[in-house]
Amino acid sequence: MTKGIAFFDLDATLLDENAKITPNTKSALNRMKENGILVVIATGRSILELSQDNILEESGIDTAIMLNGAQIMYQGEIIVNRTIPSDVITRMINLFKKEGLGLAYLTEREIFVGVKNEAIYQHFNYFHQPCFSYLEAYYLTNQINMLIIGSNDQRQDRFIIERFPELDFFRNSPHSIDVTPLGVDKAFGARELIARLKLQGVKTYAFGDGLNDLPLFKICDERVCMANGKDELKEIATLVTKSNTEDGVAYAIKQLGLI
Repeated sequence: MTKGIAFFDLDATLLDENAKITPNTKSALNRMKENGILVVIATGRSILELSQDNILEESGIDTAIMLNGAQIMYQGEIIVNRTIPSDVITRMINLFKKEGLGLAYLTEREIFVGVKNEAIYQHFNYFHQPCFSYLEAYYLTNQINMLIIGSNDQRQDRFIIERFPELDFFRNSPHSIDVTPLGVDKAFGARELIARLKLQGVKTYAFGDGLNDLPLFKICDERVCMANGKDELKEIATLVTKSNTEDGVAYAIKQLGLI
């Protein structure tokens, strides 16, 4: 019997400063599962990135909302797959080349850079990831689930958003903005998963630190923000825990009585 559902962001939340899951956190996750809590990763990362960093294996988690809701995996199987139209991406490329913005394409298993700039590579370094290959035309023959915009100037964010009303945008680092199909975010992913598993009414828990966690916080019963999290999350959190470098997730799990 599922007693609750806990959604965990990865970077700067479940993962420490070395992008690893600490032994204390791993133990807490395992005990949660033993207590009937469905443990779900909720991330902007793809299954490729989760596999490369051994996150699924290390955490023992097989259910994930990935690419900010564009893909959902349940017990290792993809059950939801949303994509961005190629004509929209063409418009983006044309604009970004003029404005000096970068762009990367994300699918379930591949990542390519479509428009180069310094910020797009700074994004990958920021999240402890390799710098992926450049292939502008990749999107023309492959379905794209999510985009990453390379931008170091937050003053440009509104300019971008206003020109692409068919998309949703989440600034997720000093160097980048995550882009998903309109209406697709972590909250969308959580609702879809709950509906498909027929778990309406089960208590929900959100753990996060960044602005792309905000939609998820708005729909969950308990909302745990890391000490290193954004003020917008802390304002609506039911618990502000220790930082990700201090086993904040494990501490919060105990505080909530989940183990």
